[in-house]
Amino acid sequence: MSLDTPSLALRHLLKTTAVKSGLGRSSSGTPASITGLTPTAQAFAASVFASETPVILIVPVDRDIDRLVADGRFFLGALSGLTEAQAKRRILPFPSYEVDPYREIEPHFEITAARGLTLAALAQHRARLVIASVAAVLPRLSPPSRMLDAVIELRSSGELSPTELVDRLIQIGFSRTDPVESHGQFCLRGGIVDIFPAGDAEPVRIEFAGDTIESLRRFNPSTQRSIATLDRMSIQPLSDQLEMIQDDPESVNRQATFRDYIQHIGAEVIVS
Repeated sequence: MSLDTPSLALRHLLKTTAVKSGLGRSSSGTPASITGLTPTAQAFAASVFASETPVILIVPVDRDIDRLVADGRFFLGALSGLTEAQAKRRILPFPSYEVDPYREIEPHFEITAARGLTLAALAQHRARLVIASVAAVLPRLSPPSRMLDAVIELRSSGELSPTELVDRLIQIGFSRTDPVESHGQFCLRGGIVDIFPAGDAEPVRIEFAGDTIESLRRFNPSTQRSIATLDRMSIQPLSDQLEMIQDDPESVNRQATFRDYIQHIGAEVIVS
């Protein structure tokens, strides 16, 4: 069943099932326990809570995250009438590094990008359901205010120099390469910046006239042909530990913990 046209009957059935099962917030505001449930049932229960308030579902290990995210997108999408694209932006994974973040071993790009995208969504009050492992929430992080500052908002006819955009892209975790082929990459050629935001299906070509954005266009990286014209776009940070910038450009801001994000968005926490 497509989430683009969610079934009203399915939404009614899910909500009725939730009520009959006793799921929902207690009179004290404390979430009901979901221990002992199957992964699908856990995703359903968390989605019921998330239809009312932002929820952080903490699971024992990373291997549980992808399945719960997929189920959560289906259930919460149906309960709240979200499109598939909206569900993808609001039900998000928060995996662990899978390596010691304080050693010299670099975590995989997909992991750091997922962590950065989710923290940015929490900072922007956009996330509704986040699935995180126990190990994922332990490291120190850049605070919500820094994540908000890191988001780059672009619009056609907006004022920004190509070199300033490049500097900001590097600060938030993008790497420079030519041509752009994969997520997290960008390149600068004269007055043109190509960028491939994480989570997007196609890269975007930004054409400048001096310090003015002349056009924003999605393009096919294989053929280089334009696919669609955009009026605006939002570029999210690809790291959970960003430079402090104001004090020391080479230092990393680790002033916050995951609890700061929970408090920032006012989320309920459920531990499975």
